[in-house]
Amino acid sequence: MSQLIRFPGMVDMHVHMREPGMAQKEDWLTGTSAAVAGGVVAVVDMPNTIPPTFTSEALDEKEKIAREKALCDYGFYFGSDGSNLGEFEKVYDRVLGLKLYLDETTGAPPRHSHGNGNPDSKNKSIPVFSGSPIKACPALDAGSVMTLKQGANTLLLEDEKIIKSIFRAWPRGKPILVHAEGEKLARAIILAQKNYQKLHCCHIATKKDIEVIAKAKMKGISLTCEVSPHHLFLTNKDRTRLGSLAMMKPELGTEADQQALWNHIQKGTVDCIATDHAPHTLEEKLTSDQHSDPSSVPPLLRGGWGGPWGVPGLETAMPLLLTAVEDGKLTHEELTRLTNINPCRILGIRPAGQTYVEVETGIQYQLDERTLKTKCGWSPFADMTLKARVARTIIRGVEVYKDGKIVAAKGVGRPILSSPT
Repeated sequence: MSQLIRFPGMVDMHVHMREPGMAQKEDWLTGTSAAVAGGVVAVVDMPNTIPPTFTSEALDEKEKIAREKALCDYGFYFGSDGSNLGEFEKVYDRVLGLKLYLDETTGAPPRHSHGNGNPDSKNKSIPVFSGSPIKACPALDAGSVMTLKQGANTLLLEDEKIIKSIFRAWPRGKPILVHAEGEKLARAIILAQKNYQKLHCCHIATKKDIEVIAKAKMKGISLTCEVSPHHLFLTNKDRTRLGSLAMMKPELGTEADQQALWNHIQKGTVDCIATDHAPHTLEEKLTSDQHSDPSSVPPLLRGGWGGPWGVPGLETAMPLLLTAVEDGKLTHEELTRLTNINPCRILGIRPAGQTYVEVETGIQYQLDERTLKTKCGWSPFADMTLKARVARTIIRGVEVYKDGKIVAAKGVGRPILSSPT
């Protein structure tokens, strides 16, 4: 028998809204429509847009867009390539943290680009999408590599001196968030310790990395981490079925990796669940379908003619997690802690008053992509059987979503800010 249950709503601290610069993938209206349809009441946007959020002026532009369009509450992270340390004090009170990319990622905008995101280069034979990874392919000739590196954004941090300077310069109090895997994750933990910085580790995906974090916590090191639904509900075996739609960073792990993430949720190692909502158009994603194994494609090709990394997730996270509750893998209390209480604690914010979602449980249906609000219009979880759905979303007393429809005007979302502790 179905029943309605009230939850405080998800605070998603890892979202790529794509606007400005890549609005063909998602914009602030469609993205926050997807959010409220999925029971997400607040989102925090990553800095890898076009232009990247490296200056106070770039942050001004994002704030203006969100203020005009957002249907849920919102916040921002700042970014750095090491050349903008003087901007930190200017923006500190307006952002929720600093995001650093120590490993390859998606959504890297070109430094010199035309409107479609391709590098402004004389070499027109090498396409790079506005969602391309940011590491050049060493197999290409030296001239091509140089052209691509000049055209690529410098979000990827590889110079140890620059990374150290950023960790020293960021004002203490608000977290530094890192995309870091393997040895780079361990290095980030050491740097955060040495510089007395709060560290948050994004989208942990492997048994090895979650155990590194567990050991650090056992030693008394202060850090937090998140996992994403696609790593909890998909594995590398799904590549055969999904093809290029399964391409993401970090990549899908083994069943052992997946089980380790669930085990560490139960152990309390995992602090929160965040979607890493990273939409791309189907046209962009399907360019790599000629490759049977996405992991075999050189990094450059995955982001050029091979399609970009990343999957949408704002609308599916809560239904998936509520289905896990129905299946006995989570409790209601654990779900609230992982999606609301702990994200608010990590970000140093208070939950908005009169904000909650009503979810219908005790049902069964298959996810229909045609109902999605996200502009990209697809999901790696299409046709998956779910056992709960979001019926209503209320933010600060305003009903914004009800039974499949957006029922509020754009711009009702409000900025969320934290205070250093």
